Amino acid sequence: MFVVGFSRLAQKVTQRPDFKKYKKIVISRRSVKGISSKKIDTIKYKNRKKIKQLISKYRSIIVLNTSANYGPRKFNACSMVDGNHLFPKKILEYIPRNKITKVINIDTALNKFENYYSARKKKHFNWLRCYALKRKISLINLVAESYYYLDGSPGSLIDYLYHCMQNSVVAKIRNGDHQRDFVSANQLFYAIKRSVDIRLRKGSLRKINICTGKLYKIKDIPKILENKFNKTIEVEIETYPSKKMQQVFRSKSQYKLETFIKKGVKNLEEDMQIRGTI
Repeated sequence: MFVVGFSRLAQKVTQRPDFKKYKKIVISRRSVKGISSKKIDTIKYKNRKKIKQLISKYRSIIVLNTSANYGPRKFNACSMVDGNHLFPKKILEYIPRNKITKVINIDTALNKFENYYSARKKKHFNWLRCYALKRKISLINLVAESYYYLDGSPGSLIDYLYHCMQNSVVAKIRNGDHQRDFVSANQLFYAIKRSVDIRLRKGSLRKINICTGKLYKIKDIPKILENKFNKTIEVEIETYPSKKMQQVFRSKSQYKLETFIKKGVKNLEEDMQIRGTI
């Protein structure tokens, strides 16, 4: 298995017992910390010579793309393009086509007009689809809208709000009326494991939507967390600087998710009970 991008998701995947039997190589844009195992090789993507040496040891490779850049508070277009498209593209170009048996891509369910992150993610998937078809490589696209860990670290919206609640920090959120489908990271791990194990014919494409089938308004999430953990969250709801921009986003962000994977979770309130299992 080739894990592209040392994201939070990549760190969780490499440490899970479900993937113990696989030899893992983590390729990152920056130095990798937090992983120490004999079965895991970590390397920076600029070290092309070492990457080729590692590749030569294996007859077949499964590439798992977890690379993502959600964008800092101070917008940087170059880092968004690099993290969501150029970096994973370069890694695939490093690997000989006859060695790749499957590519598993972590995608977003957000509409491409929602923000720069979703636009770059969709661009990468379009390129990846052509790449896989041309080289007759199996491609599985895992589409998740917003997944959370509840491990105390700020990340996705729910993780950020949970972190603010635990540390008594004012939470700042935007687009309060927008709706999202939230899933536990456990569901995503399950989908990745199934995707690794499944056998597909060469050049085939599978798209799997990972969702609960229920949408929540962003502004309602703090209340759900407060009720579950008996703590309060101080929230400030920000708005877009331009009303015209806000209208554009609202008109373009309507979508419908089809549930492909449901594993013991019906909705967000019930899923909150799994805290501490990841």
